[in-house]
Amino acid sequence: MPSVPGEHFDSSLHAVREQTHTLLGRTIAYSPEDWAAPTRLPGWTRGHIAAHLIKGARGLAQVCRELLEGVSPGGYDSSLGRDCELLAISDGLHLQIELDTSAGELDQLLTQLPGRDGEVSLRPGLRISINDLPLVRLRELMLHGFDLEPEASRLDVDDDAAAPVLAFEAAHLADENDPLELVTLEGRVVRTGVRPPHRRAAGPASALLLWLARGIESEGLEYDKI
Repeated sequence: MPSVPGEHFDSSLHAVREQTHTLLGRTIAYSPEDWAAPTRLPGWTRGHIAAHLIKGARGLAQVCRELLEGVSPGGYDSSLGRDCELLAISDGLHLQIELDTSAGELDQLLTQLPGRDGEVSLRPGLRISINDLPLVRLRELMLHGFDLEPEASRLDVDDDAAAPVLAFEAAHLADENDPLELVTLEGRVVRTGVRPPHRRAAGPASALLLWLARGIESEGLEYDKI
């Protein structure tokens, strides 16, 4: 599986902060009915997505903390559990505070990691560069920010921020059995799988990311066979 260079730490961390600011600015206006509304994810309300993002921030913060302490991280788990189910149905103010505080804690730990060599195993089959840890959070914020709004038709993110997340998705999370070639507007070529690609998609990095991660086609994408 191709690797993703960990050269985007500072820019990705900046993008994490921007996406967090955007998320909190949106959710602060949610009413109780808004929090209970369905999302693009079957069976998930906006409260569930918030709980998932809170757990994800705490889990990634623990990975960072263990790395800083010189301990082998125990892995990263952001899946919904009973604790998340209870958090998801708590009041909106509590969710807002937890989103803010968990994001702040993660930010403080991530800022201590630039320049560290090595890799970290987040779960079986997912081993990444330490310098790519901000991309884990950035991906969650971008995609789940989209999931919050069922009527949204595109990712509301800059292509410069989306490009490294697209490369991360292609390298670590895409289906290896469906080899693809993805070409951004800037001419950057990203491939998935280990075999030669049989399909090509071209367009904005944000649209390519949404297609690769969610299977949603956006305006501006072009497809052809190789």
